[in-house]
Amino acid sequence: MEDGRWVKSCWEEKQKKERRYEYSLERERYYNRNDWGTVWGLVGNKEGIKALARLKCGNMEERNKYWLKEEYRKCVFCKEGWDTVEHYIRECWEIKGWFVELANIGCFKMSADYSDRYVFEAEWYDKIASLLKKFYLYYFPSDNTIELFDLKTRKTFLKRTRCEGIKADDIYVGAVVTIFSRNMKITSYADTYTKNKLQTHMEKVFVFLKPDVLDKMGEILKMILNYDFQITNMKMMKLTPDEVTEHYPMKDTDNKTCIINYLTSGPVVALELLGKHGVARWKELAGPKDSNEACSTARSSLRACYGKDEIHNAVYGSENVERATQELQYFFPDAKSKTKGPKNTATLQDCTCCIIKPHAVQAKLAGAIIDDIQKAGYTINAVQQFHVNHVNAEEFLEIYKGVLPEYNAMVTELHSGPCVVMEVSRKDEGQNVIADFRNLCGPRDPEIARQIRPGTLRAKYGKTKAQNAVHCSDLPEDGVLEQAPETVLD
Repeated sequence: MEDGRWVKSCWEEKQKKERRYEYSLERERYYNRNDWGTVWGLVGNKEGIKALARLKCGNMEERNKYWLKEEYRKCVFCKEGWDTVEHYIRECWEIKGWFVELANIGCFKMSADYSDRYVFEAEWYDKIASLLKKFYLYYFPSDNTIELFDLKTRKTFLKRTRCEGIKADDIYVGAVVTIFSRNMKITSYADTYTKNKLQTHMEKVFVFLKPDVLDKMGEILKMILNYDFQITNMKMMKLTPDEVTEHYPMKDTDNKTCIINYLTSGPVVALELLGKHGVARWKELAGPKDSNEACSTARSSLRACYGKDEIHNAVYGSENVERATQELQYFFPDAKSKTKGPKNTATLQDCTCCIIKPHAVQAKLAGAIIDDIQKAGYTINAVQQFHVNHVNAEEFLEIYKGVLPEYNAMVTELHSGPCVVMEVSRKDEGQNVIADFRNLCGPRDPEIARQIRPGTLRAKYGKTKAQNAVHCSDLPEDGVLEQAPETVLD
């Protein structure tokens, strides 16, 4: 009798193993049929697979699972949010863009409202708490809305809403966007979907304007900006022979000495451009390398308008994305790099300081303003694009504290995005460059400027007393002090 029970028990155990094995095989076949092998690779845990399966099958429960304990109603990934569709797709910091990736490989369908969105890592300096706060910035191009998720508190900081003045072109890594008076700096991509989607279309290009066209810098910058490029970095610098040899392609060895002498004969203006299919678009704008050929085949190109021949052809641009990455890393190294790149060309002698404010830079007015300055007879000795943080903005404008009622608004404007700083001088040494240039800028209030000095920079490009297009030095000693390395031009 005992032997019979033992045999029956062994037989039942064998049946259970066979059923478990068959179940495992069926589960594997199900995964393969639905391409869920990729899902397992992304998620890597049983509970995660269950959560994704519930979403796929439309069985995702709502938050009010009153019959379950609270710990069972939490997200199985981050253990902090709720087990809901909204949390998994929009909030969960642990899985980020998995759902979008799975939708892309066909594992399940997502509504366009969720799939057509980009996620970035962003930071904002809270001056009241003296803390640098970090967020996920969600951008929905379908309706131009933004949502912010606080990475420290793991809570939604700003519910999805429309922000006036922000466009799709303003959202890119390195940009500073103003969201309800908070200046958010976008530091990196937050998921692979956003990175792959945007990097495929948005490309960075390294460009520099050659020495003999710097007197036309404003005109050239206007053409570049009108061609739907963003200037994400800019710096006037003097190249050395070694830098030319290493970074400038010279196929014709017979002209090597001529090219080196030409490119080191004066300063160049290096640019980091960002645009859709940037390299190809730049080649269209620049035209053929030989300016004579450009005059016949691409008459509206930069080389046709400003070049002379194959060597003196106005501009240089990266041949491909890989080369652009190498060149940008050398000339515009990131903040984490130990190198600073070539020095700027500031002379700090007989000069005045001019800053094109962030609102004008973001409105793509920098080229027009520089063009007006050059056509008024001024020489730009140095130019560089900066992101001024709140502390430096307060220090730089401290002289106006308690004097001008719009001081706080001026500080907010100065650190609200990239600004372009210039050292400006005149060829006529006898002229008072500080006073003359202040007259070109016009009255501080653009409305008054438009009434009494309509041809000035603030009348043409200013909006308010704080957003009045340009800052200029007020006193003779300020021209040098405002450009000193410890303030702006570092």
